[in-house]
Amino acid sequence: MGAVLPPPGEADVLWVLDLSGYVFRAYHALPPMTTSRGEPVGAVHGFVGMLLRLIGEHRPAMLAVAVESRRGSFREERYPDYKAHREIPPDIPSQIERCRQVCEAFGLPVFEVDRAEADDVIASLCARARTHGLRVVVCSADKDLLQLVDERVLVYDAMRGKVYGPQETVEKMGVPPSQVRDLLALQGDASDNVPGVPGIGPKTAAELLRALGSLEGVYAGLETIARPRLRESLRAHKVEAYLSRELVTLRDDLPIPFDPERLRFKGGDREGLARLLAELEMSRHLATLRAAASSQDGGSAAQGEPERAEQAVARVEPTRSWRAPEVSVVESIERLAHVAQHVRATGRLGLSIAIDGADSHLGELCGLGLADGSGSAWYVPLVHRRLEAAALPSGAVVERLAPLFADPELTRLSADAKNDEIALERLGLRLGTVRLDAMLASYLLEAERHGHDLSQLSAHWLGVDLNPPAELRRTRASRGVALAEAPLDAVARHHGARAAALVALEQPVRERLWRDGLLALHDELEVPLAHVLAVMERTGIRLDPAPLRETGRLLAEQAAALAARCRQLVGHDVNLASPKQLETVLFDELGLRPRKRTRTGRSTDAEVLEELAEEHELPGLILQWRALDKLESTYVEALPRAIRPSTGRVHTRFQQAVAATGRLSSTDPNLQNIPVRTELGRRIRQAFVPTDGWLILSSDYSQIELRLLAHLPGDPALVDAFVHGLDVHVQTASAIFGVPPESVDRAMRARAKTVNFAVLYGQSAHALSRNLETSHAEAQRIIDAFFERYRGVRAYFDRVVEDAREHGFVTTLLGRRRRIAELHASNRAARRAAERVARNTPIQGSAADLIKRAMVDVQRAIERDGWRARMLLTVHDELVFEVPPEEREPFAALVREAMQGAARLRVPLIVEQGFGRNWGEAH
Repeated sequence: MGAVLPPPGEADVLWVLDLSGYVFRAYHALPPMTTSRGEPVGAVHGFVGMLLRLIGEHRPAMLAVAVESRRGSFREERYPDYKAHREIPPDIPSQIERCRQVCEAFGLPVFEVDRAEADDVIASLCARARTHGLRVVVCSADKDLLQLVDERVLVYDAMRGKVYGPQETVEKMGVPPSQVRDLLALQGDASDNVPGVPGIGPKTAAELLRALGSLEGVYAGLETIARPRLRESLRAHKVEAYLSRELVTLRDDLPIPFDPERLRFKGGDREGLARLLAELEMSRHLATLRAAASSQDGGSAAQGEPERAEQAVARVEPTRSWRAPEVSVVESIERLAHVAQHVRATGRLGLSIAIDGADSHLGELCGLGLADGSGSAWYVPLVHRRLEAAALPSGAVVERLAPLFADPELTRLSADAKNDEIALERLGLRLGTVRLDAMLASYLLEAERHGHDLSQLSAHWLGVDLNPPAELRRTRASRGVALAEAPLDAVARHHGARAAALVALEQPVRERLWRDGLLALHDELEVPLAHVLAVMERTGIRLDPAPLRETGRLLAEQAAALAARCRQLVGHDVNLASPKQLETVLFDELGLRPRKRTRTGRSTDAEVLEELAEEHELPGLILQWRALDKLESTYVEALPRAIRPSTGRVHTRFQQAVAATGRLSSTDPNLQNIPVRTELGRRIRQAFVPTDGWLILSSDYSQIELRLLAHLPGDPALVDAFVHGLDVHVQTASAIFGVPPESVDRAMRARAKTVNFAVLYGQSAHALSRNLETSHAEAQRIIDAFFERYRGVRAYFDRVVEDAREHGFVTTLLGRRRRIAELHASNRAARRAAERVARNTPIQGSAADLIKRAMVDVQRAIERDGWRARMLLTVHDELVFEVPPEEREPFAALVREAMQGAARLRVPLIVEQGFGRNWGEAH
């Protein structure tokens, strides 16, 4: 999963704050604020909020602060133009001094070295910490500090919630930490007036270093650089390049007194800090401080000592004591500006969007529920026809809220980030990265539970009912009443309370995620994926109805032939779509034995028909007819109706929190179940086409689940087959049929393939005997032969089931959990079914995790590097893109690298790719 912050309270971790950097960021991000005496405190307000949040969430055992020298930098002596264009606002120095006072009141050592910058102080602290065997988390957004990153040093941009380890440094800078200073030397740094080499930007600098290794390597290999202008610019500006590297290189040898005991955070002078915050008129932060002190005094921690992480996390259980606040309706744009400033000052935004119906793309946006860090809540009406005067003009609303949503320091809390992003984009606002997606958090904590609405999470954690009141439940489309016509006060109360509940849920839910090992999955996979899915839903995919019309004709012909054969078998007409008529024909006329009953009679569902097909031809024909009928209704008829007139595209909706395995699904229309290997499936895919002149790219994992079946157990025979590129189905056929691999024919391989997937999905000998059309005894012999060849697989399956019985859940490669309650069921059938789930979920869930990680990585690259190609669909282990011709090969290579690099397995991950004028041609 990449870099993850240490757990709260880790004893050997030193947290280092870049005071100067945070003050400047807060100064530019927050609106100007002054006390009643006229003292500027806006940046101080932001810094204190960050510090309180850091201490409350991460409970650092050791904490230090680095600050710029008040007498400038030695770099200015070396290069007088260094930072020469920077103008320090006149009200900054006094605020930096106030922040130092805050740190001192907290008992934090503040390190300042004459003529050195804060970055050099931080580098020196890291160097000294290493000699004491400590790990370091540097709290800063300064890219120069990424040169310090290694296995013991992380850089944490707390305002964005981003952690940078070696992998993340490469993703951001294009090079590993060891090359960051050379990268900055080549590209320069406009913010610090570091010259660099003219004409070289971040991308070119990274390409040079990847090819030639270092600044010295670039100049040693100058003649190998193909671009003449680049080569000449490097030659002409060699002095500037080496000067730039000297300027960006951080000194780590400053004379800093380093005593780990002095760095231990003991809580500081509460009374002195309270007096200082009162003097600065920071009532919100003072309330936070007092609440934290009250909580600590009532706990088990000793006299201001930070609690151990285990003690604090153990208390993270449903509070059931929260009350929804009074919600104020924002009645004017002027009032909205005040609310936005207030929310921004507290650093937290809970958001609940009032939208008519469940369609974030097309439903009418009626208003916004907002809550701040203190839990105060407001409702911004956009459309309310009962009180038209109460509605605010959307353009003015966006103008006032845009700075708030653009604030990189703002902590965003959402009930459903994907749909909130889509709705806000329609208004002209960008949601940004959320710190808590309540739906996804609920899904990660209890994937097997049906439904993950905010109301369910709030009922469990806060003990409150956030279901819509009766006045709003009557606004459902079936009742014909629009949300915009509902009582304004009811809409405001509901959405304001939802927004405030998100603020209350943030800390306990995130701590529970951390305790269960799911926080990184939430922050680094599922939440970023929500953005990817939002982009894909907005993009949609073009559909050409013509191939569907031809497919419909073929379906009709095949369905008619099946119906005719059924009439021949029965001796009269029968409506194959009528369960009642089928019940009569199958059980009364043909005398077949009923397998199960429903409330309305004897069942004719697919499971029953599959069993009956062993006794008579008709049930199998009915199943075939139903499959054709489903294709007709689900795709041939429904897809053309799904084209949105405004875009000419189909916009499926991806469901992220439904399948307990972690798999994505899609609805309206469902594009996940188009047959993969049939001619009809290929024809349906031919209807999906790219932008004119572009190509469809299909990129599909090859045998991903079987490769995971090799990796997770580490079975030598399976691993060897994949490592050496052998046909695993042939290897299995050799084992179960007792012949050498070169003697395996096509029919034997096909049967072995069925066996491989039967074992993968935990099929019984009874089910396998039906699929292979053989006896139960022969099917059991085949299964036994499989496990004799791949003994590691059987041992792994046994171990997974036993672990699941002991702990109650199974996990995937990336730590996703699925709880399985039925493993202790008294009912044998239920228990066996639960065992199959336990065996399969780590494999299927890991496959889901890997495709999700690849999607996130590809979309980041698209947005970072300006690719025109677009991700359109994900279907199980396949990603579908539309690509302009000039990006064909490099973009395919990017996707292949992202998919194959999603995990390091014992066996190679192979990706199969194809281009075409439509999806069917590419797949």
